[in-house]
Amino acid sequence: MVVNETIYSLFASISGAVLVFGVLVNGVVCSTFLVYRSLLSKENILIFSMALSDFLCCAIAVPTSLISNIKKKWVFGDVGCQIHALVVTWCGLISITHFTALSFIRYRILNALPDKIQMHRGFVYWAVALWGYSFIFAIAPVLGWSRYVKEGIGTSCSVDWKASVSDVNAVSYTASLFVGCFVVPLAIIIFSLCKIYRIVKEITEKAKHTWGRQSVFAKQTAKVETKMAILLFAMVVAFLVAWLPYSTVSLICVFGGCHWVSPLLASAPAYLAKSSTLYNPILYFFMYRRFRVRVLRLARSGRAVFRRSNIRSTERTTGQFKMSKIDIEIKTTQS
Repeated sequence: MVVNETIYSLFASISGAVLVFGVLVNGVVCSTFLVYRSLLSKENILIFSMALSDFLCCAIAVPTSLISNIKKKWVFGDVGCQIHALVVTWCGLISITHFTALSFIRYRILNALPDKIQMHRGFVYWAVALWGYSFIFAIAPVLGWSRYVKEGIGTSCSVDWKASVSDVNAVSYTASLFVGCFVVPLAIIIFSLCKIYRIVKEITEKAKHTWGRQSVFAKQTAKVETKMAILLFAMVVAFLVAWLPYSTVSLICVFGGCHWVSPLLASAPAYLAKSSTLYNPILYFFMYRRFRVRVLRLARSGRAVFRRSNIRSTERTTGQFKMSKIDIEIKTTQS
């Protein structure tokens, strides 16, 4: 299939945007947690862990797609294809599993269930387990369960979605990946977020019943309920936008409908999935007030440091200029 050069340019632009903004925003998230270690408590450990995986995906895998789209072909060979696909798949699954765990843990915390899961060490174990679970699915194609191949227009690599239906090895992996890393996580996310909204709504109703609908406390809880509903809806939409197209294309291929999927249509969902590295930090920013305050404080301190360095640089330059003028005047006087 001959691909229009505009398509390569479009995907190169998307890759460039994901690279720049993904590294920037996830770098800010990671930097904030490292500078303000007090934030690394409870479920924030999982947020840091997911931001780290998003940062690595943007820094390691996205540049290869960018360069290949500029060159209009995959230029990193078979080994590069395997590494690219492994990193993208691993980081993508880390994002999905962490998003799922965060939703469920937030529900448990609000529901005041046994708080042993809230211990600092427990969340570290959760993060390690989620990285491990994701790695098992990511490394499987390298070890022979299915395979990694160039996908779509040939400028990125992924699982061999277009394997024949008779290829039990490839189809069984795709089906397992679809169920274990999309259907089950999505079900847990929807269950958890619905429960969270129900708990918040019950708190609002109790406040209205206890304090009256026109009381300040009732109005505040109602405002929180509205914000929570919008945020939870945004979380589900962000998850579906990132992963539903990719999962749909893979499922179509599993049932033998790959002839309906053009190379362009096969590539587009992959770039939507990579864009999830941009959604996640934005959601953290609006979900957690303490984190938002620390990010803004870090940004202000960064600007202050930048200003001080500029002032020092200007002072040094001015001093050097004054010294050079004195030297010139001395030499002129001597002559």
